[in-house]
Amino acid sequence: MFVDTNAICALGTDCSAHADDLSTAAAALKSLPGAGAAAAFGPVGARFLAALADAVAIEMRAVLALGDDLASAQSVTGGVAQTYSDADRRGSQLL
Repeated sequence: MFVDTNAICALGTDCSAHADDLSTAAAALKSLPGAGAAAAFGPVGARFLAALADAVAIEMRAVLALGDDLASAQSVTGGVAQTYSDADRRGSQLL
């Protein structure tokens, strides 16, 4: 059995970095003007901007959820790498 535990750990680090990027993207989405700014665009514009604000909020939640999943991957990959190392060590001892 050969497993590159450094690659597994690097994957966890990359996932964490991507999670940070997604958090930044979610913050940018949150900072977009909301439905409150829509009054200046008249009734049609106000409805459009309200619908757009709702869509942005939905996507922001999806981005945050994906970021949370990626953030949790770092601890999981660390545990997987350690488990492979332990199995390799036990296998070597049995030989």
